[in-house]
Amino acid sequence: MPLWLWNERSSSINLADAEYKKLLSQYYLSQLRIAAEVRDAYWNYQKSKIESDLALRRHENAKSLALDVEKRFKAGDLSRADLHQANGALASSEAFLVEAQANVINAEQRVRTLLGSEYLKKIQFGDIAKNIEPLPKVPENLSGLDSSLPIVAALVDQLEVAKKAVDLAKSQTRASPQLQIWTTKGREVYGVPYQQSVAVGLRIPFGSDARNTNRLASATAEMVDSEVRLSYERESALSNVESNVALVKSAQMKLGAADKRSNLA
Repeated sequence: MPLWLWNERSSSINLADAEYKKLLSQYYLSQLRIAAEVRDAYWNYQKSKIESDLALRRHENAKSLALDVEKRFKAGDLSRADLHQANGALASSEAFLVEAQANVINAEQRVRTLLGSEYLKKIQFGDIAKNIEPLPKVPENLSGLDSSLPIVAALVDQLEVAKKAVDLAKSQTRASPQLQIWTTKGREVYGVPYQQSVAVGLRIPFGSDARNTNRLASATAEMVDSEVRLSYERESALSNVESNVALVKSAQMKLGAADKRSNLA
């Protein structure tokens, strides 16, 4: 029966706790990733529907314009170059319409893949203004988001697991001592009662094991890799937040300009 080495039991408990915390953070991160993918598929579908409707209106306008130009060409008011230009605009609008309709099909297929056909029928793709989500409040100092970002928190927990694995490997400097128990039962002469004896021994291995050295080196390398990955993902996550904030501000400016143009039209 193997016995615990010094600090081996506490290190094993700490490693198990760290792995449990890492599992929870990764589970939460997976939920957020799935939610983000569903949200992205939903809004891409909405965007493709709007672009398809816009392409259809442009195609109808181009078709109406082409018919009007053809009539005026036959009447001698416009040249053949004007007719070719109108027909070219009609062909271009038709190509954009076909592409927009294909994008709608692809976006709908993506939603169906994520949610299934039954759930797709239950989704109400109505007025977009009613479904717009409020913008999250982003602090001016993005360093405050470091610990709250799920991907960073998951990598911090992974780094903690690597550190606990190193502590456990350091405590396992040699093979574990073993408590040995032997029992014997026998008799010297036939006819006499059996005699039973119990022997207890302690087997203590001396010297270090090369396997434990390799385990410590592997755990240390894993810890260094986790530290480097955490540093990279932290900078990448904060950069993504900054770029997305800039994109949101740019989209808001475009929306304001579009509203002004709509009011002046």
